[in-house]
This record gives sequence, C-alpha cells and structure tokens, in this order.
Amino acid sequence: MIFVFLALLIWGVTDVRYRASLHPDQPHKHRTDFTVYTEAGAAFFDGRDPYEVTNPRGWKYLYPPLLALVAAPLHGLPTHWQGLIWFALSVAMLAGCYKESVRLLGLAFHDRSLHFEKLKPYLLLVGGCASVAVLFPMLNCMQRGQIGIAKTYFLLLGFRLVMENRGWMRPFLGGVAMTVAVVLKITPIVPVSFVAFQAGVAWLRKESRTAARPGFFGVMAGTVAGLLLFFLIIPAGLVGWNANIKHLETWYSKVGNQSVEFDAANNLDNPYTMRNQSFSNAVYRLGNWTAHVFFGGPPDKDVHLKKSGPMPMDAGWVQALVLMVRVGLVLALFPLAVRLTKSDSVLNRSLLFGLACVAALIVSPVARGHYYMLQLPALIFVPLWLYQQGETKWAKRMAVIPVVLSLLHYALLPVTGRLGVLGIGTTVWYVLAVSRLMFAPLPEAGAAEPVQPG
Repeated sequence: MIFVFLALLIWGVTDVRYRASLHPDQPHKHRTDFTVYTEAGAAFFDGRDPYEVTNPRGWKYLYPPLLALVAAPLHGLPTHWQGLIWFALSVAMLAGCYKESVRLLGLAFHDRSLHFEKLKPYLLLVGGCASVAVLFPMLNCMQRGQIGIAKTYFLLLGFRLVMENRGWMRPFLGGVAMTVAVVLKITPIVPVSFVAFQAGVAWLRKESRTAARPGFFGVMAGTVAGLLLFFLIIPAGLVGWNANIKHLETWYSKVGNQSVEFDAANNLDNPYTMRNQSFSNAVYRLGNWTAHVFFGGPPDKDVHLKKSGPMPMDAGWVQALVLMVRVGLVLALFPLAVRLTKSDSVLNRSLLFGLACVAALIVSPVARGHYYMLQLPALIFVPLWLYQQGETKWAKRMAVIPVVLSLLHYALLPVTGRLGVLGIGTTVWYVLAVSRLMFAPLPEAGAAEPVQPG
C-alpha cells in the first residue's frame, strides 16, 4: 500500500500538476477539466455567464450549477493546486468505489445469493478483469480532472445504502446520495430510476410487501429530496432563487435538452470525435467508414470537422432508427427487472443496477473513454451471476470482453475509435448479458447455507 501511495504522489506532483498548470504561450498543454468548473463557479458570483466563460484551454462548462458552485472557492488558487486538490479527492473517491463494491459483495454473501466457497476460485479473475477494464478510464479521470470516478462513487454509495434496507433511513440517504451523480451529469438518472423501480417491484410482491415498504418509500423520498436539494435549494441558497432558475434554463437550453439526442448546431462540444464512444456516435462513425471504404462514400476520417459535407449516416431515417434502438435497449431492462426481482436478492438487484449503469452509457449521446468507469458494478456482478449459475464459459467471456474493448480503444484509438469499437462492442456485451439473464433459470435466494468469507 505504501508503494501505491508513493506512486500516486509522484504522479500527482509531476504529470497531473503539469497538465493543470498554465502555459500562456501553449494553451493546448493545459489539459484538465477541473479549471472549467472553478472558472464557471467564479462566474456564478461575478456576473459573467457561467456557460460562456472558458478555462485556459478554451473549454466551457456543461453541467447543472451545483458542481461549479461547490468548486468556486478553489478559483483563487493557482491552477496546478486546483488540479492537485481534485486529484486527491479522486483518489479518495476511488478508494470509496473499491470499499462500496466490497460491501455490496458482502451483502450478497450475507443474504445467500452468492456462495463464497463456490465462487472463491473466480473472485480474483472477476476482480482483476473489472479492474483492468476500468483502469484507463480511471487514470483518465484522475489525470485530467474529470468526474467519472465521482459519479461512480456516489451511485455505488447510494445503492449500497438502499440495499442495506434497515428501515427507511438508509434507503432515503441512498436516494439522496445517488442524485449527486445525477446533478454531476444527467444520464445517471437511468440507474437511479431502476433502483427505485426495483424497490417498487419488491414492495408489490405479496410475500415481501411489509418488509419492502420502508425501502421503497425511503428511496423514492430520498431521490425526490436529493433532486430538489441539489438542483434547487442549495444553488438558490448560494446565488439566489431567480438567478438559479435562470442558470438552469440556460443549462437546459444548451445542454440538458440534448441528453438523449444532440443538436450539433446548438452544442457546446463536438459529439462526432473518435473519443466519443456512445452507441450513437459509434454507429455513426462505423456507418460512414463502411460507406467510404465499400461504397465510394465521402471520406470519413475527419467527419467530426464536417468538411466533407453531409455524410451517409446523417440521413434522418438512420438517426431515428438509432434513437429507437438506444431507447429500446434501456426499456429492455424493465421486464428483466420484473423477472429478477421475483427472486429478490442483493445479487439480482446489484446485477440490474450494474446493467442500468451500462444502459446510461448507451443512451447518452456522448460517452468518451473515461465515462466507462461507470461500467464497474456490471463488470463485477454479471460474471459472478453467471459463475453462480454454473455458466463458466459465459462468465469468462463476459469478464474478458470489456477488458479487450478497453485496451483496444486506448491502444489503437485512431483505428478503433474510427470504427466505434468500444461503443458498439459494449452495446453487444450489454445485449448478450440481458439476453442471457432473461432466459437463464433463476437461483432461489437462500437455497443453500451461506459460507462467509474468512
């Protein structure tokens, strides 16, 4: 552990510090998102438009007000100190992600939905594959001051509190914690909604109605309270009610209304780059590449620059079809949720929570490589569920595929990014997981005596 700490310390004070420093003659060397948040935070208080100001690199703020408001006190510090402080917080939240994942596994062992002795030979493999699959997204977040680790931590924290389900208070606090991820970036509303949906299905089951009632109403109340608190009450307390409403309207008109489908003419960022591995952009890039290579279409390599005119995948029917597929893939989780919650267990609900996190990546119009930190719970619980069922070959496939996709994306970005390998590959992985889980026989929670990890 001391070597890990020293390695992080050296990395932080060298590479991360350098990327967050000012380079007046070479602004492209300023490579941290965190100064976007602090500059926008200062703008909330000095009369500038927080959605028009830029950091030294020229990047604009894209999120609801709260993140910038919380970061505003750091604006007066040198930019390299701003980057280092966020780096330290990211390390702490990464440790929190590990701790919450272990706690969720502990809950699954405790309620007998996971059997330790049966899974002991596979735990290291699953943990190792999950760690490698999120390694580069994690490093990306820490290096460039991004919020992927924070989103994952608050979702895991909130979900763990919901799953402890001791009365109504923990589910309430869990709902509040999960909405922190929503205010950081709106697409985590997908897993938050499915956590509430699962709690509702569990409550409606006759055999568990009384026991599940506090959890359902607790998580619903906590989610509503968190949304009100983080979108309205806290920001209004800092900048005033009218000013906060105005800023929310500005955010919605520029960014929020594009959470599912981008209007490229009204976008603060470019959604067509190779680094964006959302399903929609992956299909867009692969389709344009296919048209160029096999059917004599216009060059696709620099499609994000829009220099080649209209592209084949710009056709209205193509865009409509891709949108329908994205929404359909998310909706496919509803019948799966009903099926899994019939055998209500920590494992089944953790599994669906993880898949909903992946669904958030699929439905979002932007999902750069570092967003894929959000896969973590699915990478743990999908293979373990399959191992528990005795489907060893499928479990290994589902553990290894995300590793291969991540390594290919980061090692061969000019090729794999152009072809949308990470975005399309992750969607195929998701479809395989949902299909397998929909038709596999369900284990009965508590069917065997639990063996606690020693």
